[in-house]
Amino acid sequence: MLLSAPLAATFAALGARYPDGGVFTYVRHAFGARAAAGVGWCFYFAVPAGAPAAGMFAGAYVAAAVGGGRRTVLSGTATEGPRRAPC
Repeated sequence: MLLSAPLAATFAALGARYPDGGVFTYVRHAFGARAAAGVGWCFYFAVPAGAPAAGMFAGAYVAAAVGGGRRTVLSGTATEGPRRAPC
């Protein structure tokens, strides 16, 4: 949690400065359209692989909090649901 704070603060500052976009917009402003396109494609391919993993992590946290086992992890994963990548 402590290691996430600087990243969260960075994205909060960028979001305040550029409220119209996400990582693609930040990279476009800093490095240009070509770099932003590369980052956009990386996000496009990473989200389908990362979403199930994030769901498993969320389920594991729920299981640890309520004292559940594997079934709790899987049900926590199922309720996590699909997420849309920020643009």
